[in-house]
Amino acid sequence: MIAIAHIIARLADLAPSLAPAEPVADLDTLMTAKVQPQGKPLAHVMTMGLRGGEVQYQTGGFIQGVEVTFAVILTIPTRNDAKGARVSADVLGLQLEVAGALCGWGPDDAPGQVRMTRAFIASLRAGALVTIIEFAIGDQLRIIQ
Repeated sequence: MIAIAHIIARLADLAPSLAPAEPVADLDTLMTAKVQPQGKPLAHVMTMGLRGGEVQYQTGGFIQGVEVTFAVILTIPTRNDAKGARVSADVLGLQLEVAGALCGWGPDDAPGQVRMTRAFIASLRAGALVTIIEFAIGDQLRIIQ
């Protein structure tokens, strides 16, 4: 199963435009925080949940496909750019850098590979533009009885 630590390590290796990523548990708390990034965009990684898939019944066991979903939230500094006009040109490049670091990869114990499901600008506030990039990876629940 994929872990936030795996994602953070992958971003550290393959997304040099970002400050070191940190885990976050609650999007509302992050969005209302008075975070003013300086220099590189801040990256936060958050689990989004699971989606159940096909069930396979086997003697003595239960296997269900699941989609594990997570997001990378970027807080990009907009110094002296109240409308975000100058930084908006950088957003797509940063989204693609994060997608390039994660898509097609997966931890050794997961049967699937990470894919991007969507990316969007979530907020423009004083000093920062926030964009969210959502991902999914196929995995399995295995319950042996």
